[in-house]
Amino acid sequence: MAKTMLSNLAAIAQNTQSSNIRMIDIDDLHPSPDNFFEVRNIPEFAATILGQGGVKDNLLVTPLESGGYEIISGHRRTAAVRYLLDNGKAISRLLPCLVQSYDNGTDKQLDLILCNVATRQISDQELWRSYEELNSLLKERKEAGEKFGSIRDYLANLLHVSAAQVSKMQNVTHNAIEPVKEAVANGDLSIHAANEIAKLPEEQQEELAAGDLSEVTPKQVKKKKSATSSNFSDEAAPTKPVTMKWDGETHFKIVKKQLMHLVNDNLREAALTQNGMDFFDVFRKENKTVGIGYETGIFTHCSYDRISISFSEPAKYNNIQKIEITWQKAARYVQEWIRSEAEKDATSSIFSEDTEDQSDSTESQELDGQFTFTDAVEQEESSGANSNLSIELDAREAALLSMTLTGYLSDCAESDSVKDELRGIIRKLDAVITF
Repeated sequence: MAKTMLSNLAAIAQNTQSSNIRMIDIDDLHPSPDNFFEVRNIPEFAATILGQGGVKDNLLVTPLESGGYEIISGHRRTAAVRYLLDNGKAISRLLPCLVQSYDNGTDKQLDLILCNVATRQISDQELWRSYEELNSLLKERKEAGEKFGSIRDYLANLLHVSAAQVSKMQNVTHNAIEPVKEAVANGDLSIHAANEIAKLPEEQQEELAAGDLSEVTPKQVKKKKSATSSNFSDEAAPTKPVTMKWDGETHFKIVKKQLMHLVNDNLREAALTQNGMDFFDVFRKENKTVGIGYETGIFTHCSYDRISISFSEPAKYNNIQKIEITWQKAARYVQEWIRSEAEKDATSSIFSEDTEDQSDSTESQELDGQFTFTDAVEQEESSGANSNLSIELDAREAALLSMTLTGYLSDCAESDSVKDELRGIIRKLDAVITF
């Protein structure tokens, strides 16, 4: 795909000596019905073309079965020359065109988008439409087995924008209500403003959509978000919402879900094949400028030194406004989650112990993907202080067990004494984990 795109762009920039370049009469050139880029500022553009003595850059066209050629790239140049001819200016009717044949409509539409994006300043409306079409196309090709790394980074490269800008559009795609998306598609709302709206709860998005979205600015949305957070805080708790460093337990399921959203196929493979420090490096490099919000009211932002998970309604999350996680800690947990998924039988081997010298054995019971360890703790307590459960673990196994226990602890209904025992075990396990 990239090869075809680059070869076409290179040919368009060449002079008219190529055998594929033809001088075609303007009446034989027809606008593409698939073109969504605006043909604007024609009088000014026409003056520029007249001043340089005609069209110097090749158009990209494809033959039509009915005769003539469909314009893939060059709608403004064609319109400018027609404007000059209609106004009696001395300009050639023949335009230099690269003639390209296509086997399918997908490649033709791809060239139409990429050639326009590469050669002109585009509006947010045009950028959004380009993103939607390219995003859909790349997903189809990735599902078909084509490999090109992160879709976000690949889109940023094709659209000539930053990865952060693509993340904003992805946030709008996943979290904005339909009227907001339609407003961006119609040119009534900027991508920046839509991204801020997408961070609001659905009810507040609907309130904004009931008015004139074309009048909404990012600053207004941020004020509304700030006011909402203050209202929830006043009603639910007298204390100010807090920012906390993740302890490995608080809102475990939410944190895990948000962190796993940062994992693509390349990272999943790296987690299984690389050591902890190498995976930490590639995990941070892949995601350090990402901003995502796959759930309404929850937004994850990655910076150089940390990952922040923000809640727009702290009152719903124990008055926590933001959870911060270091890259090293996040990478450690993510790597073990991935390995745990790939090695579902590993946990049972970790808990196995020699039963020849023991009349009673401790069983690890799996419930909905978690484990209960009440029997193990009770057995240890009843057997006396000198009878300790001893299991030899390496660092990887210790990390896996630590996170399994942490996930269980966050939702279990055990007694306080059992929970204290589990926390003690987790602290001992963390002491032997090294990356």
